[in-house]
Amino acid sequence: MQIVVFMPKIHNRDYFYKYTDIEAATANIIHNSFRFSSPKTFNDPFDVQFDLHPTFTKEELAEGLFLRTKKFLETGEGIGSHFASPTGVKFSEVIKKLKKLIDSGMIPIEEALQEIKEASREGSEAIFEGFPRFHSEIRGHFEDVAVFCVSEDPTNLLMWSHYANSHKGVVLKLKVNEETDNFLGFPRTPELYAGYSFALTRGQNLGNKEGMQPDKIITYILSSEVLENRIYLEGIWKSNSDNLELRGSGGLVVLDFLG
Repeated sequence: MQIVVFMPKIHNRDYFYKYTDIEAATANIIHNSFRFSSPKTFNDPFDVQFDLHPTFTKEELAEGLFLRTKKFLETGEGIGSHFASPTGVKFSEVIKKLKKLIDSGMIPIEEALQEIKEASREGSEAIFEGFPRFHSEIRGHFEDVAVFCVSEDPTNLLMWSHYANSHKGVVLKLKVNEETDNFLGFPRTPELYAGYSFALTRGQNLGNKEGMQPDKIITYILSSEVLENRIYLEGIWKSNSDNLELRGSGGLVVLDFLG
């Protein structure tokens, strides 16, 4: 599965909302301050979780990479414009140039496919070798990070229940200070949920026209237009209650975050 994340943009919100209880809200107002919490103390198990456990083997990944590229070289289909390499270079552009060389007769397709098959195998091995290091680095960031959580919606019933003392607390309306907003320069992204139990109850859905269809296996086609703050899928996926499950090879997830 290839995950593509575009660079965040500056948000256009004038206000954000903080769900909390009466005691915490009173302390916030008296001391004119807010507490930033460690992600490890969050009570929502789906907040900032990160456990990298691929559901495919090295061989399956290599085969998926090879077949996806082979399909494009033979038919001109199968690789979207968002398919990018880890270096940031669009893999689709490299393959398109290779296809032109093949179509012009400068490179035999059999020779190109043999090279691509070997490259797919080596690339798959490199990706799997890098999983432990990448996993450790991401988890390590949680040790030193503190987070202040806010919402864009002051009327969400689930948020009132979970974070505002079962509807007996308050919601603080916070005005964005343009001079100090994001003063550390960290990218800001919204909270997006993949499982239908969490996404649909928050008014979220996939950007694909097929949308989330609870407990069904759907073949998704990536749209040519990618909107902000939406999850887009390509390939065969199942919508589960708490996640999206890839059910075929060569799946693609595209996220364009509005920070």
